[in-house]
Amino acid sequence: MTVLRWYSKDLLDGEYGKLSKEQKKAVKNIYQGCLRQIKLIGNFLDVAHVEAGKMVVYREKGNIEDVVQDVIQELKVFADKANLYLEFERSKEIIPEFSFDHEKVREVVRNLVDNAIKYTKEGGIKISSIYDSKERKVSIVVRDTGIGFNPEESGRLFTKFSRLKGSEVNPWGSGLGLYVCKRLIEVQGGKIWAKSEGRGKGSEFGFTLPVRE
Repeated sequence: MTVLRWYSKDLLDGEYGKLSKEQKKAVKNIYQGCLRQIKLIGNFLDVAHVEAGKMVVYREKGNIEDVVQDVIQELKVFADKANLYLEFERSKEIIPEFSFDHEKVREVVRNLVDNAIKYTKEGGIKISSIYDSKERKVSIVVRDTGIGFNPEESGRLFTKFSRLKGSEVNPWGSGLGLYVCKRLIEVQGGKIWAKSEGRGKGSEFGFTLPVRE
């Protein structure tokens, strides 16, 4: 699957000659299909590790806002293509460097922002970092102007294979992404949540981590 992804990416980049419009469309579908399959396999592996009690946390001291900024830069091209704004508001209080699993946090932020882009047709996404120096905890919040959800649906958002009504916006979703995010945050001693005032009123997804040396 990985090899097929590499070759299809090279084809799209013109490494083997210029493609016709129809050929490029076909290769693009193959490339995107590979990415979906790789992500799905990764989700299943994460779930297996968590449920077997074998999820290892690699804590490393660092700046969580830098991790968030990296994800935003990575996904900005997709927001631009969808004519959506993608903004980052840094914490008013300076967040000290602390120990957390950078890759797990990166995966969670990427998933939340990617979902926000997919389920937002107009407007955009705003990511905020918030530091509570008294409680010694940091929150990353992703707010969008997308399709939203009814309050009674929030309880099952983070369960396995759960998808909201209206998920036809993203027909390729596995229903595992948010479940994996929840476990990746909880294994680090944090909490994750979702809020919405209802359909068509946007969504808020966020997580909080303890600030530990």
